[in-house]
Amino acid sequence: MPHTSTTAEARIPAFAPREPNRCRNFSARAVQAACIAGGVPLNTAILLAPLIAVGRLHLAASDPLLTAFLLFASAFYLAEISATAYAHRRGLPPARSVDRRARRLALATGMTIVFIGWAGIVQRAVGLPQMVSWWPAGAAMMAAGIALRWSAIRGLGEHFVTAVTVPGRRPLIQGGIFARLRHPSESGLLLFTLGTAVFLGSTAAAALWLAMLLPLTFIRIRIEERCLLETFGDEYREYQRRVPALVPLVVKRMGRVNTWRKKRTHHAPRDGHS
Repeated sequence: MPHTSTTAEARIPAFAPREPNRCRNFSARAVQAACIAGGVPLNTAILLAPLIAVGRLHLAASDPLLTAFLLFASAFYLAEISATAYAHRRGLPPARSVDRRARRLALATGMTIVFIGWAGIVQRAVGLPQMVSWWPAGAAMMAAGIALRWSAIRGLGEHFVTAVTVPGRRPLIQGGIFARLRHPSESGLLLFTLGTAVFLGSTAAAALWLAMLLPLTFIRIRIEERCLLETFGDEYREYQRRVPALVPLVVKRMGRVNTWRKKRTHHAPRDGHS
């Protein structure tokens, strides 16, 4: 779970696609295999750190919910690695963040995701008061979150990057899952982490999700939307009017509000920041 592309998914390709290369593809597969072989145990060890600290590591095997959560976390990690490697095998090197603020937000988001997992594990391990575990709903939410992020990265294909960038004009991806949500990767991340709280019945994890992860997600989306508006102008404004940001019908007004503020601030039409 700690490994995640935490910045908003950028539909702006930062590099021109290169011709497929067998050596490069073999190298990418070798790196992917190494990440899986070493990353899954490391990912699990990080999540188990609180249990090790309180001397209750045995709960990882004796508590069915904790065991199932660790399996879900490993599945999340494997989906991230596999989908990212798929994009990189198509000839795109890793992208750089648009600025230091984006990198700090990515780091803060990644740490918050780890803290949410830790909060759920610790609250259950030490017997602190918690809400009732609705594990079937939590399991469904985590599975749906993994599927959403996988669909987003695969849908972007060769245009996938792991950070917000501001290159020259490129096609705006509007098909597949992006015809239904503007930020399906962020929706998947929010759904998986909220599912963690519901699955483990952790009020602490739910509080962290609401107080930290949700605001960080909205900040990252605002940065990406500004970049996309600067690059695509009216094409992206029309996309904002048609497609919701995170949840169908619930967050659809986000783009409209940004457009309305832009009109109030700038009387003359221009391509720039929202």
